[in-house]
Amino acid sequence: MASRRSRSRARIPVALLVLATLVIGGIWLWYFVRPPPQQGAPALVPVGFHDLPGWNANDPRAALAAFRRSCSVLSRLPPARALGVRGYAGNGADWVKVCAALPPANGSSETARNYFESRFTPVAVGNDTQGLFTGYYEPEIRASRSRHSACSTATSRGDILRVGSRAIRFSPI
Repeated sequence: MASRRSRSRARIPVALLVLATLVIGGIWLWYFVRPPPQQGAPALVPVGFHDLPGWNANDPRAALAAFRRSCSVLSRLPPARALGVRGYAGNGADWVKVCAALPPANGSSETARNYFESRFTPVAVGNDTQGLFTGYYEPEIRASRSRHSACSTATSRGDILRVGSRAIRFSPI
């Protein structure tokens, strides 16, 4: 009877090891073989410009200048070319019309605001899930060929500027 008990006790660690292996293997299998989560397209809900924080307080002329630079590329696209994923941003012909109506570069902030409000519709993006927004910026580094109060380091063609730990080759236009 004593030998049966000792054999039963000896089997417990083996059984626990087999059970742990099965559980870990099942978790591994579920994690690596499961189908990816389904993500629908985010909902685009039209809103008014008055819903944009700071829209009336900010000067939109800088945004208009940036859009003007985009128009130099958009206006050269083939009219039938679809833009964006599945053509959500229209086609080349749509943007040619909008770019052709650009107000003068030296217009007022009210002119720029009216241009955007009459040709664009802001949208709230979302479908009650978290998302990732990727944005880009254009760094502006003040540089001069001679030292003065606003620029303590003079640069010349081919100079390398250090910004933090990164080296940037400076070539004036």
